[in-house]
Amino acid sequence: MRVALDAVLLDLSSSGIERLLELHPRLHEPVDALLARRLRAAMHRGPVKRPCEVVALSGWRAGSERRALALGLAHALERELCRAVAIVTVTTHARSSAITTRPERPDTVVLGETKAAAALRSRVASEVATRVAQVPVVLLETDDALAAVEADLVGLADAALVHIEGQPPVARPIGSQRVVFVHDRRSGAGPSLSGHDVVSLPADEPRRTHALERLARHLTHRSVGIALGSGAAWGMAHIGVLDVLERAGIPIDLVAGASMGAIVGAHYALGFSPAQLEEIATRVRDLPGIARILPQLIYLGVDFNITRPGLFSGDHFQRVLESLGPIKGRTFADLEIPFRAVATDIERGAPVELSDGDLSDAIRASFSAPWIFTPFRLGDHVLIDGGMSDPVPASTARHMGADLVIGVNVVPPVFPRPQNPLEVALQALERVNPLGFRDGARLPNSFDVVVRTLQIMQYELGNIRSGEADVLVHTDLDEYWVLDFWKAAPMIEQGRKAAEAALPAIRERLARLRGEEG
Repeated sequence: MRVALDAVLLDLSSSGIERLLELHPRLHEPVDALLARRLRAAMHRGPVKRPCEVVALSGWRAGSERRALALGLAHALERELCRAVAIVTVTTHARSSAITTRPERPDTVVLGETKAAAALRSRVASEVATRVAQVPVVLLETDDALAAVEADLVGLADAALVHIEGQPPVARPIGSQRVVFVHDRRSGAGPSLSGHDVVSLPADEPRRTHALERLARHLTHRSVGIALGSGAAWGMAHIGVLDVLERAGIPIDLVAGASMGAIVGAHYALGFSPAQLEEIATRVRDLPGIARILPQLIYLGVDFNITRPGLFSGDHFQRVLESLGPIKGRTFADLEIPFRAVATDIERGAPVELSDGDLSDAIRASFSAPWIFTPFRLGDHVLIDGGMSDPVPASTARHMGADLVIGVNVVPPVFPRPQNPLEVALQALERVNPLGFRDGARLPNSFDVVVRTLQIMQYELGNIRSGEADVLVHTDLDEYWVLDFWKAAPMIEQGRKAAEAALPAIRERLARLRGEEG
């Protein structure tokens, strides 16, 4: 232990720490965060060297579907690893003629019957052990005719892919074996996507291939998550960050967002490209652009609220947001990439990860800036802006299963700058206000006080929370005001510049995950 500043250093016993936390419950969160950072640092000091990962398929009762998944996943794994993987197929003598092994691959077929389960398990274990010494991943598939012994064979694996028809079970398996529930959208609507524990395979082949590639990165401990921070108009920079990462070939497997980061992140997770997001964000950059959305801006005036906390109810703003992109009626089950929005429980002061239900409602809860928008009730929670508790939700991306977390903090520090349009207008009103201050020392208007207070808090808290990220992208947006939405284009460009600067660090961390150093 090292003390960097003049301080009193206390060496407490475990009972002393417990007593301290009893007296000061608010210390729980910073202590948890500190321990989490130390644990993450200890676990990421070097790449995790795994000689082989054994993955078992479980629950498929249609042999063609199971085989198609095994072949598609094997192909995705080989593309990711640039090495061959092995498929071990367990079937009966009667069905063995239908199995075709891939050429020039260490695939094998193990024959057996349920009545000789112990002998069959021994042969399967022997074949898997042989392949473990040859390849980085072994896929183990069991014929549906041997369903009675499948659970026993799945116990040989490090990870299990479990087929589901609808929603995953509420009670999840516990233990060291990783479990991923796999749904096929060709059979109907799927479950919510909010982490690596559920995969919903799209019906069309291109998107299906991308889902299998994400699963391959998860199974090989190479998945990338991004935490998009809060920041109102500054959040436009997220679009530029996503654009650079996509062009650089950095995969984004998981997305977590707070406030404006939730708005951008939800659209990206639905399948909107950075180019499409930029087109939406830059519609208002001149007078013709303002004229096109003027009816919507006037409509926002209906949102003014005097009966509930917050200047604006937020309901009409939510409808305008839905009109800018086809997000209305979409749920977490419609996502292409797992996503979570972060809001803050106003009664407990704790972050809440929203991962199910209506996407528009999740976004509405996440952007509910205090004093500006009315809090949003969702289930048992009364929620406000996610930036109040977790402005850069890197820990959420980690909870979702990311092996590498990229954090994006777009909130700049407060410092004197050119006046914003609203401030100019309000100061003009103050000059003609007979009740205004006449002592020559003007004070900031109430709106500016609130906005700058939120900015100070989110900038400082964001720097702390972003410490959970492996790589931080920090944009330079000092010259822009919090509501400069009509300046989206230059802020998106600033996001690109910040992401370009962070690319070497991101590539270095990815190389470590892939064992490509030196």
